[in-house]
This record gives sequence, structure tokens and C-alpha cells, in this order.
Amino acid sequence: MPGHITRPAFVIIGSGPAGLAAALSLLDAGYLAQKDFVVLEKRERFQRRPQENALLSCASAKLRHWNVIQKLECRKQLSPRGGRLYVRFEDHKTSTWVGAKYTEIVGEYLGDLSTLSVNNVLDDFSTARNMNLTTIGDTERALLDAATERGVEIIRGAILKLTWLREPQRYHISYSNKEGGPIDLGIPDLVIVCEGASRKLLNKVIGPQHSIRELPEHPPHSYFVCCNVYFVSSQKRRQTMPTGIYIRQYGEQGFVFAPVADAPIRNHETNQARGKTDPETLKDVRLGEITEPIQIRDSLLSQAHAGRNLVFFGDAFSTGTFQSGAGMNILLTVDCNSLKSLISTISEYPETALTEYTKNMTATHMTWHARNSEMYYTAGVPLFVPFVSRTNATHIFKDSLEMVEKLVAPAMKVMMDPSLAVENIGKSKM
Repeated sequence: MPGHITRPAFVIIGSGPAGLAAALSLLDAGYLAQKDFVVLEKRERFQRRPQENALLSCASAKLRHWNVIQKLECRKQLSPRGGRLYVRFEDHKTSTWVGAKYTEIVGEYLGDLSTLSVNNVLDDFSTARNMNLTTIGDTERALLDAATERGVEIIRGAILKLTWLREPQRYHISYSNKEGGPIDLGIPDLVIVCEGASRKLLNKVIGPQHSIRELPEHPPHSYFVCCNVYFVSSQKRRQTMPTGIYIRQYGEQGFVFAPVADAPIRNHETNQARGKTDPETLKDVRLGEITEPIQIRDSLLSQAHAGRNLVFFGDAFSTGTFQSGAGMNILLTVDCNSLKSLISTISEYPETALTEYTKNMTATHMTWHARNSEMYYTAGVPLFVPFVSRTNATHIFKDSLEMVEKLVAPAMKVMMDPSLAVENIGKSKM
């Protein structure tokens, strides 16, 4: 059992990207692995996740500091860096890639990473400036290797026990695994929960104790369908499609993302939903076909800390389906800055440090979700294609004009005249 440490100052729960970023942040702050902190992981072994991930200039700079980008480069797991133009139309929601590149300064972000705002990160993400593409699994593997080289040993197969002590308002930690236990870790100065979007500890243990809940409780249009249509021209697209409906274009194809009222037949995990909007997936969608609904999930917790020694970090605190690549970049920059500030003050001023951490994390992720909402959720845009009206999860339109006639126009009439029944939209004979 690695280390046999029994009284660490810090305990990290989870060894995904967030947990490894937390471990590397502690190392940067001068703490020693297996002496000052431990990393507990329920998975018995590393599991590679294949989802694509975009690393921006700022995140790449942080990862180069940790010797992570170098590992991805050596393994040829990183796309060549290059600026690409991403043009938005005047409604600021529909967009297209343009077959042009512009010159970027070679290398990563040259500014001060400690002063980055979330808007700085999102501005680069939305324009695809200086972006590298890789996968979540490859990034996590390189992070793990970098942490291991600096002495971090992951305690795998850990079965946790968190005990809430009403006085002194802190969590006591112990764990067992196949090598033995229970091992008593005592009452750490700080427990950093990095369990990912599953939030099992939150839902079963921590949330009920501290009345922490996921927000928003009733999100706006939370499901979209994707329809593959052909537009004769950009001008024709602007004439026929209402403002607020998101369109991606790949070559001559235009994929319309329209909000719908109901859930998909089977629920998709957060990290699967974005994959359904990638080119490799959409190329199999037939012209005129509407997909089953795709779940959109932007959520964050009502607070980022519990008691006087526990915080949530990474997807355990906030998730976003669309622009999910931005989540990794925010984690590695703005969120790590918030964690660094917390680490430096938690021992001396725990209550103030935790309150400030929640304030900073909430402000960051509310901004992220607000910008997602500006792009994907629009007040007044009608809900399309009621779930009950769909046959075998598809409607087929022969072209964009038929789609507008049978899908867009009826929905727009309902928006203009609320007395019309919403449930009648989309019931015209296909």
C-alpha cells in the first residue's frame, strides 16, 4: 500500500484530470507526495477515455510547465497547432468554419497565467485560436505520468468512508482496498473531491448533510435535436431560420440544432452528448433526418465547499455538455488559480479561505454557463418537434424548404400566437 501515510494534510479523492491537476498544484506549492498528501482512486486501473479534447494556448502553457505537453508531443498524440477562422453570423449563434488559417506566434500563452479570467479562456475557445486537439484519455495519461515522476502514487481500489464530525465541523477520512484496511487518514486540513460528473459522494453523503444541490434545478431548454439539412446559400439560411437556432456547417451540409421539449429515450452521459455533435458522428446522419434528442447539461453546485475542510474541484463542481473542451481549459487555468489561493490560506484562515473559494469558483462557472446559454438557449425560440409526435425517433425532410414549411413555420406561429397548442407542432404528415 503506497506510503502508508496516516495523517496527511491533504486528501485528493479521484485521479482523473481534476485530481491530477490538484496533485500537481500541491507539488507546485511545495507539498510532498505521500507525506503531505495522498490521492485515492476507486478505479483499480487506469481507463482511457477516447473523447476529443481541445487544448488552448493558456492550458497548453500550464501543461508544458508540468511536462505534460512534451509527453503528448513525443507520443504524437497532439495535433499540429494552427489558427483557424471560425465565423459567426450576425445573430452570434450560427457559425461556420472558413478554409483559411492565420499566423500565430509559435508556442503557448505568453502572458501571466495567474491573472487569466474565464472570459480570456472562452474568447480563445470560441475563435479556435492556437488550438491543439488531443483526447481526454491521452491528456489524463500524460498528467498521470508527470505526477508519477514527481513522486505521486495513486492508491487504487479505495473504498472510502467519510465521517462528518459536527464539532469541529470537519470530515474524518478512512479507506480500505484489497491490500488491507481500514486505513485511518485522520482529519485532513483539506479534502479535495474530484469524483467527476457522477457526483456519487455528493448525492449520497455530502449533499444531504450540507443541503448542497445541483443548479439549475429546472434548466431552460435542456434537450436538442440535430437535423441534417442542405442550404443553397448562407443568405437563404438567414432568411429561413429564426435567430437562436444553432447551426454547424461541414462542407455543404448544415446541421441545425433545435431545442425540443422532451428527453431522449435513453439518457446520455454528459461526456457522450458532445460526441453526438462531432463531424464523425454527424456524417452518418442522412440528409433531412432528425436525430433523437441530445441532452444538454450545464450544472454546478450551490456551493463549492462543505464544512471547514472539504471542497469540490473539476466536474465534481461544474459540468457543461457543449463547449465541454472549455471545461478542461478552465480547470487547468482559472480553477487551478482558485485552488492555489485556497491551499495557501486554508490552514490559517479556513472559513475565509473556503468562502472565497466558493465565491471564485461560482463566479467562474456562472460566467461559463451564461456564455453557453447565450449561444445555445434563447428566450422566445420555440420548442420544436414534440417527442410524442415523432415516429421511430426520426422525421425526414427532402430539403431545407420542406423542413422550414413543416417544422420551423408551425413553431414560429405558436411563438407569435400562444393560443395555438404547442403539442400540434410537428404533427403535419411527413
